[in-house]
Amino acid sequence: MTSIQAAQTGQIEQIVRDVLRRIGDGQTPRIPASDRPTPQPSRLRITDQVVSMESLRNVLTDASALVLNPGAIVTPSVRDETGRRGITLEYASEPTSCTSAKPRTLTCVTCDACPRIAKVMDQLSQLARAMTCLTNPDVNALLYELQMKATGASSHVIWLTESPAIAVHQASRVAWLRAAWVIDLPSVAEARQSLDANVYVLQPSRHGIQDMHQLIHTIQEQE
Repeated sequence: MTSIQAAQTGQIEQIVRDVLRRIGDGQTPRIPASDRPTPQPSRLRITDQVVSMESLRNVLTDASALVLNPGAIVTPSVRDETGRRGITLEYASEPTSCTSAKPRTLTCVTCDACPRIAKVMDQLSQLARAMTCLTNPDVNALLYELQMKATGASSHVIWLTESPAIAVHQASRVAWLRAAWVIDLPSVAEARQSLDANVYVLQPSRHGIQDMHQLIHTIQEQE
């Protein structure tokens, strides 16, 4: 062993002894700043269809890019703030027909003993995909059926009634049901964004079949 190699070996042994001594003393060895890993900025996936500063609260600190849903609406304040921070906005690719997820199943329910609503449910079940129908004049029994089917986790509920305010109140008695009365496409988006709704109450007398089918299709396609 040369004198240079011996000196290097001695230095290494001294460093090892110093580290072991510090560990024994309960001290954590200090890592030189140059050897510390540098935090990597992250690309955050944002699933909101309307991206506002409220929906991005506390998520912009370490973000380098926001990946948005195709067609997502970005408010001017978000564009200004992300531009100021140097955060890029990206849009996720549309899924192909081979990889697209199956639409969320639907459970269409009613407590109204009304022949017209029964006819509407039959027409909607023929138009909408993956829809099951439940009719029960006893609201408590209906809510129990929804509970047994774990509705809300794997299925949205479409509640047809001519008393929508009462239906919202009744559904809200169950902790895991979040009900909203929807009358048009913007109200569907608002119910999803502000409430994370899984029960959508529709009043059939306000809508034609095609109008309700469009509303239900929008509900079904939501993530």
